[in-house]
Amino acid sequence: SWSQRVFPVCTSPVKTNSIGVPFRNNYPRNKRIEKKTRLIILDCSVFKTGARFICQNAKRRRIRPSSAYRRNDHLPKRRLEPNMTSPSNEREAANFSEDEAIIQLPGTFGENTPWRFYNSLIGDIPEDILVTDYCLGTKWSYVEAECGMGVSFTSEGGLPRTHKMDLRGLPLRQVAELSKSWNFSEATLGVAALNAWHARHELLDRLGATYDDAEDKPKINGRTNMKMDAFGLYRPSIEAVDNARVVVVGHFPHVEEMAGYCNLTVLERSCRDEWDTPDPACEYVLPEADFAFYTGVTIINKTAPRLLDLARNARTVMVGPSVVMSPRLFDWGVEMMAGSVVADPDKTRFAVKSGAGKLFGAALQTCSLKVPAGK
Repeated sequence: SWSQRVFPVCTSPVKTNSIGVPFRNNYPRNKRIEKKTRLIILDCSVFKTGARFICQNAKRRRIRPSSAYRRNDHLPKRRLEPNMTSPSNEREAANFSEDEAIIQLPGTFGENTPWRFYNSLIGDIPEDILVTDYCLGTKWSYVEAECGMGVSFTSEGGLPRTHKMDLRGLPLRQVAELSKSWNFSEATLGVAALNAWHARHELLDRLGATYDDAEDKPKINGRTNMKMDAFGLYRPSIEAVDNARVVVVGHFPHVEEMAGYCNLTVLERSCRDEWDTPDPACEYVLPEADFAFYTGVTIINKTAPRLLDLARNARTVMVGPSVVMSPRLFDWGVEMMAGSVVADPDKTRFAVKSGAGKLFGAALQTCSLKVPAGK
């Protein structure tokens, strides 16, 4: 058998499974086995993809398991196909231990670090809700789960992508862990997964959220007419402050119109016109701001915790479909969230996949959530 070829001088019988792979506890680590030369087993671990033995026999070499083992035909399936809806299978797929989790981002669980911003949002998601569909689109992306659908702006860049497995059938809470990834395409799907749970009418209605009409709207002067325009809602408050200092993170459409009634600074990573200032200036302008408007993309690129900390003296608003509509953000000094909920999954799915469909209006319904009075 394969185990006899690897351990030819063992005098005691070796317990193996049905395909001849020795069980993990047969050999303690660093056990010496005498052959013609010394063979020192440095590591012996059986994983779901095979057995790995790192040996030293004149030089280190890797002994691979048989092809039958690598096929994993004998292992239980951990991911469900979209048409598999057996409750017992769903629970099995959802109950990953920390060691078994397919998506792992070690070093992101410190209580006194900015990661608590993300961990608090992820922790609110139940463990038994599964992802049914997702799409990483060219401009927008979505994640659909048993509880609903969430949308996010598609960001690119960062580290190389490492989590390339099929996300369908995985627990939504585990997919939401991708929001902590430094690959921004993965983080896009993670934020969409967060919104699949948090951006739902059944949660937001009891928090007092207000909604725009879920219908396609004509454009007026080149812009969509929406009642939930956060900049328009705050204009009376800004005008009430003499020479109000307003900082907008992200170059929103028509943002230059605000320069007519305030002292405007637009922080942008890729400066495009005279209104833009390189985003490292945030350390200088945000502590002095009276009002701050942040794009939801700051959640994807991990700048949100620091930016919110810098603007703790300002009235802060988070704007855009990528904003995670959770009251947890109030604990970080956010006064209002102007995000969205999916009104029509079919239209949203078409808009994301085609790259040409109309997203705002009947597909995606804008909404706002303000901090409760006295908080």
